[in-house]
Amino acid sequence: MDSPVSAEFAHKRTLSANSSTGRSQPMILGQELDPLHYAGSSVSTAFGGQHTAFRNDSFPDAATAAGMQGMPSAEADDPINSWRNSMDPNVRRIFENIRIDIEKMETNVRQAENEVFRKEEEAFFARQDEIELNQLQQRQANEVARTREAFTSMLMERHGRKHTKRLQKQMSKEAKARDAKIRVQETGKHMAREVTEMLAQHRHRFEALVTHLEARHARQRHQLVVAQERKIRDQRALLEIESRGLRDDLRAEVLKDFSYRINHQQALDKHVADQLHEIQQHELKQRKERFDAEAKALEEVAHLRAMHKRKLDELESRQKVEYAAENERIEDAREKIKLAQLAVVHSAELKKLKAQHTMALRMAMRAQRLRTSSRFKKWREVLGQTDTDAAFQQQQQQDPGASPVIHPLGGGMSSDMHMRTDSSSSMTSSISGNGRPFDNATTMAEDLQEQRDAEHAAAKMIADEQARLQEQLTKLMEHLKVLVARQKDEMRRLRKEQADELRAMEEDFQKRLTELDSQQDTEMRSLCKSHESVITEVMATQHREYSMDAHIRANERKMLTERRTLNSVLDAVLDAIITIDPQGSIMRFNPAAESMFGYSASEVLGKNIKMLTPDHIAVHHDQYLLNYHATGIKKVIGVGRTSKGRKKDGSLFPIHLSVSEVKEEEFHLFTGIVRNLTEQTQIEEAARSEQARKQTEMESLIAQLDAERTRTRSLIREILPASISDQLMTADMVPPMAYDQCTILYTDICGFTSLASQSEPLDIVDLLNDLYTCFDEILAQYDVQKIETVGDCYVICSGVPRPNGDRHYSEMAKLALHLLKAINTIRIRHRPDVVLKMRIGMHSGPVVAGVVGRKMPRYTLFGDSNTIANKLESTGLPMKVHISEATYEGLEQLGGFHFEARGELVIPGHGTMKSYWLVSKDGFDPVVPTRDTLTPSPISAFAKRSNSSVNAMEQQQHHSASSLAAAQGTPLGSPGPAQ
Repeated sequence: MDSPVSAEFAHKRTLSANSSTGRSQPMILGQELDPLHYAGSSVSTAFGGQHTAFRNDSFPDAATAAGMQGMPSAEADDPINSWRNSMDPNVRRIFENIRIDIEKMETNVRQAENEVFRKEEEAFFARQDEIELNQLQQRQANEVARTREAFTSMLMERHGRKHTKRLQKQMSKEAKARDAKIRVQETGKHMAREVTEMLAQHRHRFEALVTHLEARHARQRHQLVVAQERKIRDQRALLEIESRGLRDDLRAEVLKDFSYRINHQQALDKHVADQLHEIQQHELKQRKERFDAEAKALEEVAHLRAMHKRKLDELESRQKVEYAAENERIEDAREKIKLAQLAVVHSAELKKLKAQHTMALRMAMRAQRLRTSSRFKKWREVLGQTDTDAAFQQQQQQDPGASPVIHPLGGGMSSDMHMRTDSSSSMTSSISGNGRPFDNATTMAEDLQEQRDAEHAAAKMIADEQARLQEQLTKLMEHLKVLVARQKDEMRRLRKEQADELRAMEEDFQKRLTELDSQQDTEMRSLCKSHESVITEVMATQHREYSMDAHIRANERKMLTERRTLNSVLDAVLDAIITIDPQGSIMRFNPAAESMFGYSASEVLGKNIKMLTPDHIAVHHDQYLLNYHATGIKKVIGVGRTSKGRKKDGSLFPIHLSVSEVKEEEFHLFTGIVRNLTEQTQIEEAARSEQARKQTEMESLIAQLDAERTRTRSLIREILPASISDQLMTADMVPPMAYDQCTILYTDICGFTSLASQSEPLDIVDLLNDLYTCFDEILAQYDVQKIETVGDCYVICSGVPRPNGDRHYSEMAKLALHLLKAINTIRIRHRPDVVLKMRIGMHSGPVVAGVVGRKMPRYTLFGDSNTIANKLESTGLPMKVHISEATYEGLEQLGGFHFEARGELVIPGHGTMKSYWLVSKDGFDPVVPTRDTLTPSPISAFAKRSNSSVNAMEQQQHHSASSLAAAQGTPLGSPGPAQ
């Protein structure tokens, strides 16, 4: 049995079904009462001991049904129930059937009314669904139209942009073509100007060359004339000199011969000058021919280059046009490809959009069908078909043998069921008329599959179209590459052809120039050969003429020439020529002999030669001649010897005598050549004296050099160690040496900087001189080496450069104690009240020593030991000897020294190091030399005297200048008249 709760649940389910359609359904008349009115429930009533099935539909309204449902079961003592129970069962069944038929008729009426309401509502929703579908289709059509319009607008805009770009490119091409044409024209003009300038420059160079050649030719002609005149003049002058001592007749003969030869020479020189002028003119002509050939070749090369340039420009322009056309085709192909791609994409988008629209329509129709199905279910519930069937089936189950009761009015159950069945059939047919029932999941899958198929087909179409268009574009690009390669080959081939043509022209030009040069050389050689033949012929003619004339004159002057030649030679020589006969009588006495002996030729001719010899030779001279004539042994003849000659005044002088003999048939003479050796002897004597003087000076200089060398060596030994100075004196460089062990000492005057700032420089010089002099005297007592002094810092080392074993520890320690004692005895001359104090630092270790520099070389120490010693000095205390642990250990091994521990000291780069104070040594009491440091120093006194002298001289000069200015009336410092 159905309860009110189940009826209320059915009502809520109906409302939820209506709400699931996605839209608010209009309220049907009486619909708010449908859940209570049509919620059927079986009510069992006991009447006459039998159960009768009642439907809640038989109650007039929901309230009545609810009241009946809420009524308590009949009591047995109820009179109404008793009356009913007492009725005949058939009668009671008839009344019940009548009551049921009445309820059914009421239900059919209500169902008819609801059917009317349903059909009206169905018609309304059908119109609304149709309107909705029309609106959806209109929106979809508008969207498709907008898509197509946007695509068309995009294509038009793209076409406009492409057209604008094409116009811009066309304008740019035209502008570039105009610019290229202008550049070609300007290039042509420029090349023409260059050719003109080149030819002008070439002509200018040729004119300069012609001017230079003309100047050179004129200079050559002038030099030739000058040389010819100079040659004649020199020959004439030489002839004048040569014929100066000749006799007049011989001189006239010589001059006549010379005049004859000069005439021949002048004629020959004229031929030579004319030939030179002809050669020069021919050279100018050849230069002009070569210039014309070069100018013509330059013009031809320039024209060829210009033609090559035009061809290259034309080919380049044509190739640019072809390349631009091919690029335009590629751009058009790309544009077509792009448009095709856009069209394909647009078509695919339209297909996709239509598929989406179809899907939207199907979804809308599906929604409408769902809403219709929902309404159908609602009306089935409203009509109560489900409840009637259920009640009939329940009645059949309760009373299977009962037969349907026929209403008295002809209605009955069958009529009611028929009416309800017709109503349900009409509703089903109306729903079926809108479309067949469908499965939502299957339809959705089919729609999705169709959409995927459409998208797949569109993607495949796009891919195929892109592949086809890309293949077309690839072909165009390959064609462009082929075009570019072909253009490069054409350009390369044209350039090669032009280069070959230009090379061929240049080779032809060089060949023509070579032929021209060969022709000109041939002409020049031919001309020179003809000139040489002319000159040869002229010279042969002149030679024949001269030979004839000379032969005529030779016989006339032969004897004169032979006689006078010897005389002229003998008279011209500078040595004395004396000729004697076999008896010793003088036959010739030349002017040189006159000058040498003081005799005139008339005084000695015919006299014996003994008058010109010394006495000890004159006594035996005749005997010498007799012996020679008798024996023929030559002791003097042909052999030069030194002897003495006697002048007219009786004085003797050194001579060199050479005797020769001339012996003919009737002609026998002795000729002696005498050379005065007085000047040579004097020169030799002066040379010997000078040599002796130089030898004496050299010995003196050597002695001075030895003294200077000794002093220099001593000075160098004062600056550098003795072994190092000896090496420097014998070699250019002293190699540095490494020493395994040595001891280095640093000293420093405490407060020296403050003292120096309060003192004069000369006073500081006196102080340092006194201090270092005292230290130097002390250093001489120990085996140590002074290294350097820097200001008040004094650096000493032991064991370098001469190693001394382990003695360097003790030597340096004793020196440090000695210096501490000596510092107390030194007083400052200008500050006797100040007591000097000194810090000393010592360290032992390896070191490298060497000479640094060439000018003012310094012997310097290098290494960490030097740095540590300096650090020990700088960190020490006044009047203390600060030593390192290495020095301490060395002195400790030697023994006899006393120390105090200083502590640890931080040395940069070496870490922490122990240090000690050296206090004293057993039995060591050094003697300190006494020095007078209170009297003025000679150094400062000398400096002060020098400064006073300079000041006095300046004052005297100033006073003299003032006096001169006062005398001249000019103020001192004003410009004088000379200024």
